[in-house]
Amino acid sequence: MTSKIAIKTIYPSLEKFFRTQLKVPSAGPDILAQELKSLGKQWKGTVIPALVKEQIYAILSNIAQVILADPRHIPEWFTNLSDEDIFPVASPSKGLLLYGRGDHFYIPDRSGKLLEMFGSQVPVLAPSDLTPFHRIQPILDSPCFSPQMQQLEGAVKQHSNTDGVRCLDVEATRKYTDRAKYIER
Repeated sequence: MTSKIAIKTIYPSLEKFFRTQLKVPSAGPDILAQELKSLGKQWKGTVIPALVKEQIYAILSNIAQVILADPRHIPEWFTNLSDEDIFPVASPSKGLLLYGRGDHFYIPDRSGKLLEMFGSQVPVLAPSDLTPFHRIQPILDSPCFSPQMQQLEGAVKQHSNTDGVRCLDVEATRKYTDRAKYIER
């Protein structure tokens, strides 16, 4: 299984055949969690290929939909998932590995500017080619994961250096001096 597939949507006229004749049970989100755990154990400590990364993102996206449907109710299978290495992280020295919530990595910014600047220097949650980050955001924001997650924006400190000779901008000074009387009111 690479993701959840609703047989009812693909074969709407054959639902009775699958349920009664073949006795195919409905797969719940806990099955996806088990599959994600098995992928985490299988690829723990080894570089994962891009195909496995996309498979993991598809599963994370489906689990995020379940969490988003009822954010106040945290299922036990989801809490158990928080102890596993399930996030594809691009590490500058090691490559693409699976990290858990206890490992040190950053979540990239939405614009991707900081990812471009610092992605080659710090471990960052690897972007997916098929699944945008907002699809897995409910997992990252959940109480099980959010306390340990570090945003790249929060870790970067901006500092401006001014160069050149200091000189007074007469036109800007006159403009703001004329408007100062309105600001004082």
